[in-house]
Amino acid sequence: MIGLATVLASVRMRSIPHLLGGLLAGIAVVATYSLLARPFPAGGEELDPIFSSRLSDPIGYWNALGAFAGMGVLLALGFAAHGRGIVSRAASATTLPILLTTLYLTFSRGAWIALAIGLVAAITLGSKRLSLITALLALAPASIAAVLISSQSDALTTPGASQQAIAAAGRDLAPTILLLVAVSMGAAVALTLADRRFEFSAAARRGYAVGLAIVALACLAVVFTRLGGPLELAEKAYVSFAGNAPEEERLALGSSLNQRLFTLQSRGRVVVWEAALDQRKVSPWFGSGAGSFEQYWLRTRQAPTQSRDAHSLYLETLAELGWIGAASILVTLALPIVAAIWARQQGLVAAAFGAYATFMVHAGVDWDWELPAVALVGLVIGASLLRLASRQGRRRKTLPPRVRNAAIPLLVAAFVASALLLLGNRALAAAESAADAGDWTEAEQQATTATRWLPWAGQAWQQLGRAQLGLGEAVEARESLLEGARKDPSDWRIHYDLGVASGGAERERAYEEARELNRLAPDIQALSKPAPTQESAQRAE
Repeated sequence: MIGLATVLASVRMRSIPHLLGGLLAGIAVVATYSLLARPFPAGGEELDPIFSSRLSDPIGYWNALGAFAGMGVLLALGFAAHGRGIVSRAASATTLPILLTTLYLTFSRGAWIALAIGLVAAITLGSKRLSLITALLALAPASIAAVLISSQSDALTTPGASQQAIAAAGRDLAPTILLLVAVSMGAAVALTLADRRFEFSAAARRGYAVGLAIVALACLAVVFTRLGGPLELAEKAYVSFAGNAPEEERLALGSSLNQRLFTLQSRGRVVVWEAALDQRKVSPWFGSGAGSFEQYWLRTRQAPTQSRDAHSLYLETLAELGWIGAASILVTLALPIVAAIWARQQGLVAAAFGAYATFMVHAGVDWDWELPAVALVGLVIGASLLRLASRQGRRRKTLPPRVRNAAIPLLVAAFVASALLLLGNRALAAAESAADAGDWTEAEQQATTATRWLPWAGQAWQQLGRAQLGLGEAVEARESLLEGARKDPSDWRIHYDLGVASGGAERERAYEEARELNRLAPDIQALSKPAPTQESAQRAE
């Protein structure tokens, strides 16, 4: 965040809206590609039978795509309400049906919740909230129609639908979406012309605001009357989220992805969050070390489920880096919030703040903050808020020359360190690919390069040991794996490979260490099974 803000400090203030507009254009292109990839797969490409029911390409994860589209929705709404000209406002409005349809077909509950919170944040913060609400009311019908029509397609909302049915449904849906895009553009043009033609008095605006408040309160009253009061709704949400939903609800959930959006059931998420909180107790202030959650999970899990991440930026940071690390990241991510409050008089700030709030909320309930497409968009929006806030100052302040000169070697050192890490990680990835292909000579060469650039990384030494073992160099393989175990003693895979490369008591010790670190791994479970005798083998035949 601070690095991006430093880079954006060199960007002219009037260019920030163009930067945000470029982000919106990029998000819209990605969402359009995601929608078109279904009815028009490239070169006869086969749809993934597991992931075809929920949009995820090209980002690769449906919840990430949902959050990505959600940030775009709020940017589009901001430009449609406060854009400088009729062209920019109309162009932004055209993206809304596409973005919301993409968001819906990810069936990501967390993304919808994050979007709702971001929208409330934008309306609450903005000094021109009536314009934002008016744009929302004017543009919502076309996007709501797009979502409702999409939800009626059995092929697009039923798990396990055939590729042919999904492609046909997508082709049928495309003209409708295009028509609704045109309707949304027309609504934006009409809204812009109305803004230019009519001037409302302060009394009329106050009456309009009061009317909106009455309608909102009436809607809340209807919701509370039909579904229960706030406390009852909170209890139902918790029961659903914790996985204690009634059996009939779980059955309905499996029959249609539409029903998935009306339940919060996610017991698996609760379990990993509890594990992160438990890991925090190991070292409350400093944590167990970056990247250590997966190892803690494997060592303590009660069921053979995989979880590399804690599905929460904040809880994972708390577990791995302790209260100091968690406080550092919270303070850093809070800077754009303070900047948005400071610069709330500017038109686009409210929508950008809502998009940033969407990113922050979703980062708290999933792991997609690790995906560059999502993280960079969120952080660029946050850095843009910091840059926009500097306009509010009465005079421009610059850092003293001594401070700027001192920062130069630090930036150079950071660049060199990043380059070395990149070289090492590329070599490590190449070694893994070569090993998967059975090219042990290439794997050894690449792994040796990785150990040169990343001498502290146990995984690099593990890959070198595996390659050497594949080449029949058992002694060298054992030495490399021993070095890997010294570098990273908490990685069960290294100890398991060391057991494979060793014999006798040393093998048993290595396997026992791997068992302590991940007792539910299939490879470890296989070690506990007795070898079949000749008699049992004959019975099996």
